[in-house]
Formats: sequence, C-alpha cells, structure tokens
Amino acid sequence: MPDPVGAAEDELGPGPGHDHGVLSEEDVQELGRMAHDVRVDVRVLADAMYRLADAEPTAREATLEAIPSPSDPHLESGPHGPHRAVHLSRVAHIEARNATFGYRSAGQGHPLILIMGAGGVMAAWDPALVEGLALAGRRVTVFDNRGIGTSAPLGDPEALSIASMADDVIAILDALGIGTADLLGWAMGGYVAQEVALRAPERVSALILAATDAGGPEALAADARAKDWEPAGSTDAELARISFPDDEDGAAAARAWIERVASQPGATSEWFRVPRETLVAQRVAEGPGWASERGGTRARLSTIAAPTLVLTGAEDAVVPPSDSAVLAEGIPGATAKTYAHTGHAFLFHQPARVASDIVDFLRGR
Repeated sequence: MPDPVGAAEDELGPGPGHDHGVLSEEDVQELGRMAHDVRVDVRVLADAMYRLADAEPTAREATLEAIPSPSDPHLESGPHGPHRAVHLSRVAHIEARNATFGYRSAGQGHPLILIMGAGGVMAAWDPALVEGLALAGRRVTVFDNRGIGTSAPLGDPEALSIASMADDVIAILDALGIGTADLLGWAMGGYVAQEVALRAPERVSALILAATDAGGPEALAADARAKDWEPAGSTDAELARISFPDDEDGAAAARAWIERVASQPGATSEWFRVPRETLVAQRVAEGPGWASERGGTRARLSTIAAPTLVLTGAEDAVVPPSDSAVLAEGIPGATAKTYAHTGHAFLFHQPARVASDIVDFLRGR
C-alpha cells in the first residue's frame, strides 16, 4: 500500500523534519492543487500533513502564514478554520416496500441515517448540522418518509404507524446495502428510531434520540401553543413560535435556519411537498397510536441494546423535557444532554454544537 506521507514528500519536496522544514512557494502552489482535488482548504491540508509528521510548531506555523487566505467562494468558516463546504448529493430514489423513497447523502465513513419528524421533509434538515456530521467522518443520509416530499405513494393512510415506518427504515437500509448504521431520530423520527432499534437491534450501531419520548398514556401533552399547530401551510413566524424559544433570539435562530434550508442548491417545490393526507396519517400514528396503552416503547426501553444519546431543548414546547428524561432513565447506559434556551428545534438553533456533541458521543462509545 502506498505511503501517503511519503507520496506527499515526493510531490512537495522535503517535508517536516528535513533541513528546510517550511514549504517553498512552488510547494504551496502544488499543495493548493492537491487540496483542490480532495476538496479541502490548503491550510487544513498543510496543517494535517505537518501534524502527521510531528513537525516543530514553528515550522508548521511559518508554513501556514505563507499560505494566502482562501478566496474560493465555496470555502466556508468552521470550528477548525476555513474548509470546503460539504453539501448533500442530488436527490436519488430507491424502491422499498411498495414505495419510492427520495434520499440524499453527504460525507464518507460509517452510515448515519437521519429520520425526520411528522410533517417534516428531508430538505428541512439543517445543512449546517449535516455538514458538521459529514465532516467528522460519517456518511450522512437523509430521506423523505413515505408520502411526503420526494417519496410516494403514501399507500393506505390507515396502515401507517410508527412500526410500519420503522419497517420502511429497515427496508431502506437493505436497498442502500447498509448492514449497520447509527440512527438519529427527531421528534416522530425518534419514535421510529426506537422501533428500529427494538425490531432489528443488529442493524443499529448507535441511537441518537432528539426531542422525543417513549410514548404511552403517561407521556405529557404538548404545550398549549404547540398542541394545535400544523406544519403544512404554517408561516415562518408560526414555525418560530412553536419550534424555537418565543423571543428575539429564538426568532433570529429560526430565520437563520429557514435561510440555510431555502438556500440549498437545486431546491425545488417538490422537496417541500406536505400532502394533508400524509400529515394526518402521521399525526394519527404519532398521536393516538403512539400514546395509547399499547403504544410507545416505555415498557421495552430496558431491552434497547444500542449505545444511546438523548438530546432535548430545555424550552421544548412540543415534547416536554421530562418526557425525554424517561428515555435516558429507561435505556441502559444512555447519555443525556439538555440545551439551555432552546426549544423543539434545538438541533437547528445550535447546529454546530449539536453536531459536535453527537460526534463526540459516537467516537467515544
């Protein structure tokens, strides 16, 4: 197998540890060409090379100072300096369980599947959250639940349930050739993720449950301001009031999220299609179905074997934080984290922080 560090030295001349220690102007230009090929900022690549070679800090810093600031419009700022933005792929489709599912992916590494909540489309996943997860070495895949967005048809609305949606996820894993995956479920997507972990534990390597609960009649009702809200046809102001703290900071965070979602390359009206029939069927599945005596996972939580991270917003008006706490207490070894001054959409209020916390959990399990 070729030595990547040795190959880099062959291309760039003497590297760290040699007499010169600092890249020449020609080396910097060649480094830039290499960086373009692998879609990263030259500063990030140079820094990584010097760290791998255990160079003297002064040599590394001198080289970085010699590299001009990036001017590529596709380079964006991140927690580790400028980097080339990672975007989800174009929408592709797969056939599974008598339906066609639209999906998109980004990044490379172990699969991480994101499962959206009721009335939500995959296009609503915050690009900043997806990028943070993908840049950390995960193959992030988002998809539209059946009958919404780019997926069709719904089929019999009365047949839709949390269990049937879990079967959809398992079938999607099969169709994509994925054996095991980490699952991140938000709200209703968290219900589905729990069911997948219970029905096919061998397929779930880790479980991240965000703004969700265990169901059953013991689950608390949503806040009054969220109880009758419907995502279909809602205004941006209504969305902010329900999913984010009802103040100036929450409204600003909501606007920023909406702008990031709306600015995704290639977005079409189909991406945001929310048929009322599908919304009603999902609401029945997550409401009367999940909250019934026979619904939910409360009695089965102790059998979830996957390493689990439970995340919640301290001011969640849709799923009370105390309901999320039931998950953390009931799932063996679960880790819990609460985000202050955030609501139901805390993942989109603080996407970089949430992505970092999820990555830390996945690396440490």
